[in-house]
Amino acid sequence: MFALRGMLRAMTAGLALCAAPAAAHPVGMGPDGPGQFASAVACGPPDTPGISLTCEVGSATAPVGIAAHPQAPNWSKTFGIRRIKPEEVVAIREYLVVGQEDLPGLDWTDWHEVIVRTSDLGRFVWQVGVIIWRSPDGDRGRLEGTISGNTIEFDGFDFEPGTIVFIDKRVICAAKEFCEGELVIREWPTVEAPAPASAALLAAALGAMGFSRRRRARA
Repeated sequence: MFALRGMLRAMTAGLALCAAPAAAHPVGMGPDGPGQFASAVACGPPDTPGISLTCEVGSATAPVGIAAHPQAPNWSKTFGIRRIKPEEVVAIREYLVVGQEDLPGLDWTDWHEVIVRTSDLGRFVWQVGVIIWRSPDGDRGRLEGTISGNTIEFDGFDFEPGTIVFIDKRVICAAKEFCEGELVIREWPTVEAPAPASAALLAAALGAMGFSRRRRARA
């Protein structure tokens, strides 16, 4: 019995040491499950100086529920863009709420967006982006995105289910004459899973605990 307890203590200590390294990997996601928006998101008149069009997904009072699904494709959204001139700016705003992930215990640590098709005529590039959130326990934060080519990334947060997320982005028409047509953007989070060594140690510890209980029950 004492040897078993010592083994469990050693496993617990090893588990604590191995829990620090974690395997982060991108997953597919969609609105409350795998999938994509079936039709283009309508873009309306501007509501801010310096903006030519405003495209919105969800609203402050009705955010769109999203959930991570390892087998799902990246979340793809198509925005219908009317003709605008070079250097004109389109605002894309998304109001989201993080749903319960299919894999329990995973934290969202990054958010990625990629422009995969800029428009039928002309092209768009990222200008700026910011992500703002409020978690169920009252934690709040704001983070600016990092732009690299067609990608904008937000790194350094930890979203749990129930977190309200507001993403405010700007794209700019980079064509010589005009931009018009469909703008397609793919999005996905990065989730952090326990390292394999940690999972193995945890399984061994739980198995040993079960064995100990069975021995006491027989006695």
